[in-house]
Order: sequence, then C-alpha cells, then structure tokens
Amino acid sequence: MLNPKITEAITSQFIKERFLLWYDTDKEYQSCISEIGMPNTTVVLADETPALSIKLEISLAPTTQKFLFYSTQPQPEAKYDWLLSYRLKGKSFSADATQILLDELGLASHTLRPYLKLRSKYFAAKERVERVKKWLVAHDSAESLDLKILTVIARADQPEPFEIFNQVLSGMVQDEDVRFDTPSRIWTEIEQFEMAQTFWQLAQRTFGYAAGAPTLKNLMMHLLVTDFATHLSDASALPQQISHFVLEGGLKSNAKVFISRWRSDVKLMQAYVAIALEISQELGIDKLVAEMPIKALSSVPTFDAIDRQILIALKREIGSGESSRALAMIQLRRDGFWANLKVTRDVEVSKAYASCYDAIEAAFRFFMLKASYANGFSFVNAQSGLEEYKKTLFKFDQTYRQFNHAASLVEPFGWQLLHDLIAEIETAYSEWFIPQLTSAWNKLVEGEHGLLNDWKLDGWVNQYRFYDAYVNNSIQNNVKRVFVLISDAFRYEAAEELCNLLNDKNKYQAKLEAMLGVLPSYTSLGMAALLPHTTLKYKRGQNLSVLADDLPTSGLDQRSAVLAQYQGVAIKHEDLLALGREKGREFIKPYQVIYIYHDRVDAIGDKQATETKTFEAVEQTIKELHQIVSFAFNSLTA
Repeated sequence: MLNPKITEAITSQFIKERFLLWYDTDKEYQSCISEIGMPNTTVVLADETPALSIKLEISLAPTTQKFLFYSTQPQPEAKYDWLLSYRLKGKSFSADATQILLDELGLASHTLRPYLKLRSKYFAAKERVERVKKWLVAHDSAESLDLKILTVIARADQPEPFEIFNQVLSGMVQDEDVRFDTPSRIWTEIEQFEMAQTFWQLAQRTFGYAAGAPTLKNLMMHLLVTDFATHLSDASALPQQISHFVLEGGLKSNAKVFISRWRSDVKLMQAYVAIALEISQELGIDKLVAEMPIKALSSVPTFDAIDRQILIALKREIGSGESSRALAMIQLRRDGFWANLKVTRDVEVSKAYASCYDAIEAAFRFFMLKASYANGFSFVNAQSGLEEYKKTLFKFDQTYRQFNHAASLVEPFGWQLLHDLIAEIETAYSEWFIPQLTSAWNKLVEGEHGLLNDWKLDGWVNQYRFYDAYVNNSIQNNVKRVFVLISDAFRYEAAEELCNLLNDKNKYQAKLEAMLGVLPSYTSLGMAALLPHTTLKYKRGQNLSVLADDLPTSGLDQRSAVLAQYQGVAIKHEDLLALGREKGREFIKPYQVIYIYHDRVDAIGDKQATETKTFEAVEQTIKELHQIVSFAFNSLTA
C-alpha cells in the first residue's frame, strides 16, 4: 500500500512543478505505483511506455496537466536520457523520508540529508515543521537551519542571534523570580531536541563566549560584566575580582550592544532588571563599586548598585560648593537606565532611584540657595521683600516641598539613604529659613509705619480686587468667556511650578502674578474676596459668615448665586470634567464667567490625620490643575 505521506509529498511538489521524475531503483513501490490517483495527474511508467507516445501525449495535454515519470532504473546520463527535457523543466522525486522532508522544506541542497537525519527529533512533528518553514529559503545551510530551529524553540520574533538570546536568557525569570538552577521551558526544549551544543556554538560566534562547562548563569555574568567594563570611562578602574568575566576579542562590542538593546526592550526589561539584580548580588558589585572612583562609573548603566554608590557620593557633596558638577551627574544618571522613568516606568526599583535623585537635586538647590543668604534676610521695605520672595525666596519653600515629596516616595522601599538628609533639611528650613524670614518680615509689617497699618502696595493688586482687576478687565477687553480656576491653599511656589509646566506645552502661554491676600487670611474670607462684589461684610452669628453684597458665600450654590448677578456660575472641578466635551459645552453656553473650584491641598493639609500627605497632595494638584486647563482649552474652547 502506498504511504499517504508519499502521496502528500507528491501533491506538495506538484504545487510548483509540472513534471516529477521518480527513480525507484529498489523497486520498493513498483507494486503499488498504480494506486496513485490524483486529479489532473498522469502517472507515466517510463520503463514500459514508448518515448514517442509520451511526448505526443504531453504535447496534446493542457498545461495544467501534471506528469509523474516512474522508473525502476537509475537516472541515466544526460546524453542517454530521453526524459532530459522534462527533467530540466521539472524536479526529481524520492520517496525516502529524508528526501520528502527536504522537498517539503523547499531546500535545494542534497548535502543536507545527513543534517535532517541529525535533527529528526525536531522534524518528527508536523507542527514544528510548519513553524520553521516560514523562515526557510532554498539555499539555507545547516548553520542557518539551526539558527531558525532555535528561533522557533525560543519563540523569537526573528531568526537573529540577539532575538534568540533575549528569549532564552529572559526565560530564566519564572513567576517573577530568577531561577538559574531550574531549566525554563525554552531551555528544556533546546535540550530535548539536542540543540544545546548548537546554542553554545552560537554564543561563541556571537559574543566570543567559550567555557568548559557553559551555563546560562555563567554566560549572563560574562555579558553583564563585559557591559560594565566597556562603559567605564577608565578601563584600569575595573575591579580585579571580576575581570575574568570580561569577554575577550572583537566580539565584546556585540555583548555591549546586546545588553543595551535588552535594557531598552519594554517587553523584556523586567527580566533584565531581575537578572541584573541577582547577578549584582552574587558578584558583590555593591562592595566593588564602593571602592571605585565615581567619575569612572558616571556613564555605566549595568547594575543598580552603581546608582546607589553615586547617590551616596552625591549626598556627601551637598553644601560643598561642587553643585554644578553634581547637578550634571544627576542629569546624566536620570538619562541612563535605573532612574530613567521614561524607559523604566513599570520597574518599581527605578521609581525609588528616580525619587532619590529628585530629592538629592532639591537638597543641592536648597543649600545652594541657603549659602547665597548666609547673612540672613534684610529688606528695605515691604515692596522689596515681596519682590524678593517672588524672584528668589519662594525657592526655599519649593525645594523644601520637592525634597520631602521625593523622600516620601523612597520611604516604602525601606532605604536609609535619605534619613540623615531629611533631618538636615528640616532643621535648615524650620530653624533657619522660617525664623530668619519671619524676623525680617515682621520688621516690615509691624510698628507705626508697618504694612499692617495700610495693607496696600504700589503695583500690587489686593485680593478683594481680583474680580475687577482680572476677570472684568478681560471682559472689557472683549474676551468672550473667562474661566477662573481656584485651588485652595495652593501656594505661590507650587503655582510657579504649574506655570512652568503649562509653558512647556506649545498650546498655552502662562504668566505668574501675585496679590496681597486678605487679612485675616483664612478660607471663607479669601473665597468671598475672589467673587464679584462691591462690599464684603460679616453676618452676625456664631460662624461669622462672609457676605458679598449681602449675599452669602459659604457654599458652592451660594457662590454660584453671587456669580449669577454677573452672568456667571460656579462648579466643582470634578463635576466639570465629568460632563465631558459635549455636555460641558452645553453647560457653559449661557455664561460669561465660570468659576471652577478645586480643593485638594487644603482638604488634606488641614486635618491632623492627613497633614503628612500634604506634599503628595500638592504634586497631585499640579497634575489635576494642568488636566483642567487642558480640558478647558481642548474641549471647551477656553
């Protein structure tokens, strides 16, 4: 009986060929050759059929008709072969399994027959044959076939060495744990199909890696240490203890490129991080880099221990006067790997390093500022004091906040790195800056000629004149609609950061100004002062409610009623965002003035249970205010 695989192989060959010549010298299929019954196919018994009749039949047949020439004789020399013209137009066919596979794979060289027998375990399953076929070309060699088989086993995207190594090495991370001693599914299949030696040969050709007893862990150590060594600005700084892991020869640059690409691959980055952390611990990189010059390490991205050491060194330099060099180093590391959240946004440890650099930078800027005011603060008058705050002094508050917020993000990781610096910053802020500034300011506001006697300054708008100076002034200048966004307890230094953020976007032009606040300075009076009014009064009673033109102002509805007198309305920021584009446009259509109220900082900082979250609240507020501005601009045509 004719094997179905043979019929299948013949059918497969006929897809591309019109003539097939089968020389069955062992007469193995002579008895069943007549069983072949395929549509549009004529089986020609070449040993029994006259040549002329065959040629005549072919000449009369349609071009879609296929012909299979079967002979039990060896293939004759060309000069004696009456089938030569058909052989040149067609292809030889063999019924042995290796030949069938060779034909199925579309491989041209018969020298691959021994190779296909060697890889018989892999090719035993049709599914694996189909998976590798998509990569094959007719003139593939044994080496290129092995590369493509490894590609399939590794589930790589392309038959490229780097792609294969990425998948195999990343496979050592299983269930978020690095398991050097437990073979991954990929490595198990490599061994099952007897491809391990091929893999190590590929590692030698690609990276120059050769070891008596190679392992994936050992290969990883060589690759990482080589990457470490090739990034050092001073090669002589490489610790002797790990120098034997550096790959030799010209292929070491391949290791550097491979590791660099792996680090930047979003899909495989987590595996790199896990393996690098494990190898770093095993090799004791922490202790080794502690004895190395920071300058040599400045551009090395390989291990996180390098960033830890650089942060320790930077912390020592705070207040030393080496700020420009330190700030340049901070930026360099932010653009690297472990602290670059644009690249490693989903890597938890990177969030800690990024926050550490943010904290260290804020501390540098705080103490640089402190050094420039070594003699404390002294102002000619209140005007100069306020202008000095707007120009420079606000940065004390800003860097203090930025430092504390960044330090709070590091705390969950249990790192001790910033603890002494937290205390140092707090002491400088609470026991130097605040008392010094308070003392200087008190001299300006108290006494017979102090600012408290007449709470006005040339060129400064008082808060109770806000509506006339800004809102009504805009309306008078033909602005169709004015949006007023009020965020309670959002300080000047935070507003400066928001202003810079808005100006970073091409869509907006933001300008920062300041007003003289109301006295006493508290929420209900301040909120009332921002509304349109002619007079502000207190309503008699226990709560001292503030009235604007005799209308109450304590709640959103009451403020909206005040604004209604001026074609205005009040709304909470979250309610406005929830309306979306279309409903939002419908909502604002009747109004000329829209007051949008936002209250995160005051709501958090005013309660003892949550006041420690104030720095986080400011950071979130900056994002939310930017979001509201963006929504108003893009969706409400503000």
